[in-house]
Amino acid sequence: MLCNQKATFEQQKSNTLILQCDVQAYDNVTTLQSELHTTVIAGEPLLRNSYRTSLHDDVTQLHQAGADNNLSKILKTARGVFSGIHVDEAANRIQLFSDKLGIRPVFYYQKDNIIVFSSLFSLFKYLPQLDLKTDFTGLCEYLAFNYCLSDRTQYQFIKRIDVGQILNIEKGTVKISQYWNWADIQAKSEAIAIDIEQLYKSFEDAIKLRLNDSNEAIAFLSGGLDSRVIAASLKQHVKTLHTFNFSTHQSQDREYARVFAKSAQIDHHEKVFESLSFPNWTQLIADATDECAATGKIKSNQRLVWSGDGGSVALGYVYIEDVMLDALDKDNNKYAIDLFMALAQTFVPKSFFKSKYVQLSKGVIEASILDELPELHFGKTRSMYYFLMNNDQKRHLSLHFETICQHKTELHLPFFDSDFLQNIYGFPAKEMMYHKLYMQWFEYFPKCARQTPWQTYPKHVPCPIKNTSSLSYQWDKSTTNHQNRKQDFSEYLALRKNRYIQEFFNSQKLMIAMVLHRIGVKDYSYLIDKLKRLKVLVHN
Repeated sequence: MLCNQKATFEQQKSNTLILQCDVQAYDNVTTLQSELHTTVIAGEPLLRNSYRTSLHDDVTQLHQAGADNNLSKILKTARGVFSGIHVDEAANRIQLFSDKLGIRPVFYYQKDNIIVFSSLFSLFKYLPQLDLKTDFTGLCEYLAFNYCLSDRTQYQFIKRIDVGQILNIEKGTVKISQYWNWADIQAKSEAIAIDIEQLYKSFEDAIKLRLNDSNEAIAFLSGGLDSRVIAASLKQHVKTLHTFNFSTHQSQDREYARVFAKSAQIDHHEKVFESLSFPNWTQLIADATDECAATGKIKSNQRLVWSGDGGSVALGYVYIEDVMLDALDKDNNKYAIDLFMALAQTFVPKSFFKSKYVQLSKGVIEASILDELPELHFGKTRSMYYFLMNNDQKRHLSLHFETICQHKTELHLPFFDSDFLQNIYGFPAKEMMYHKLYMQWFEYFPKCARQTPWQTYPKHVPCPIKNTSSLSYQWDKSTTNHQNRKQDFSEYLALRKNRYIQEFFNSQKLMIAMVLHRIGVKDYSYLIDKLKRLKVLVHN
C-alpha cells in the first residue's frame, strides 16, 4: 500500500520535489533547512556516543556535513538504522544514503533524464510514466530468496542503495560512492574472554544509547534467545517493561516467553492464534499496544518497539554449517554455495518456466551468490557470513518498512548497532558456529535470562534446561493437510492470470502440478508460496 497520510514536509524547487511522510514515532525533528541546504532523515542515525544528546543533534551534524560536502566522514560514525537525503542547491547536488548495512531502504529509478527515489518500493507502481521492465536476474532471486541480492530489484531500472553507500546526483550525473565496507575489518585468530566481555559491553551500550532517558519500554518477546537478551537488558534500565508475544496454542514460543517473563517480573502480554504464517509482526504489536493503551494497561501509547531481529544471523551464525566453511577454506566456493542453497532450500522453480526462460535461469542464483562473496584476505571462511549479513539481513525487515505508514511504528534494533557488529565481524567463523560464541556471551546477562528454557535452532547448542512437555517446536516439519491443499488450489486459480505468471511460467505444467497437489498425489505447497510472491509486482 502507498503511504496513507499527508506529507509532513514538502519542498519543490526547479526540477526537484521532496516529500516526507513522518510517522512521528520519534519525539524529535527529522528535517532541517537552511538557506541553500535541506536534510531529511528517516530512522535514527545515532552519530552520538552520549546518552544525553538527541536525534535533532544527529540531523544537525548530518546537515552540516552535507553542506561541507563531507557526508562520508560523518556517516562512518553512525551506529543506527536510518536513511536520508541532503540537498545542496548551490552545488546542484543531491545525496541519498542509508546505514552501514543498508537495512533502512532507499530505492531509486533511473532512466533517461528521470530519477525517482523513495523509501517505499510500492510508490513506483503508482507512477505510470516509469518503465517497469523486468530484471530477469532480480526476478529469479526474488523467487528463490523472497528478496533480491546486491542493489537489484525485480525491475531493471529500479535499484536499492546498497550496504554503506551514498548515491550522488550532481549536475546531471549519478554516481555511487562507498563510505563503509565491512570486509575491511581484520579477522582475529581467536576470540578470548576479554573480547566476549567487550561484546557484551558494546551491546549494553547499544541498548542504553537507544533508550536515552526513557523509563518505559515495549518489546517483542518470543521463546528464543534474541528477544530475551534484549528484554533482560532492558529490565535493568527501565522502570516499566511491557513485552508482547504472538504465537500459537501449546507452542514453545508462547510457553517459554511466558515463563521467562514471569521469572524476570516483566509485564507480559500475549495474543494466541490458531496458526501464524509470516504475518506483519509490527502491525500485530501496533494493534496490541493500541488496545492496551485504550484499556489502561499501558500508560503511554509510544510507537517505539524493541526487536531482536538480526541476532540469529549476526551472532548465532544460522544458515552456515562446518562443511561450508571447509569448502570456503579450500577455495571451493561453488561447493559452499551448493551446500548453502540445499540447507536454505533456495531454488528457482525453473522446471515450471516456459522453455525460453529455463535456459536463461540456469546457474543464475549460484552466480549471484558468488558475486556477493567478498574477497577476504584474512579469514576467508567468513565470506558466507558476509553474504548473509549484506543480503538476507538487509531485506529481512522489508515488510516492516513497506507498511510503516499503516502501523506507524519504529523499531529499536540493537543487534544491528554497527559498533556491536564491528566486534563480531572480526571473530573467527569456527568459534561463531552453531551459537557457540553466543552462549558464552549469554553468560554475561542477568541470571534470570538463563533460569527458564528457550528455543534453539536444530543442530545448534541445545538449551541445558530440559523440557518434558509436548509443546510444538518452531522448526518442526508439518505436513500439508486436506484443507491447506484446497486453499492452495483456490489461491492458484486466483493467481494464474497474474501477468508475471502468464509471461514466465508454463500454464499447462502449473495446472498439472496444482491438480496433483489438490488431490494429495504430490506436495507442491512450495510452488504456491513462490507464486504468491508475484502478487505485489506490476507491469506497465
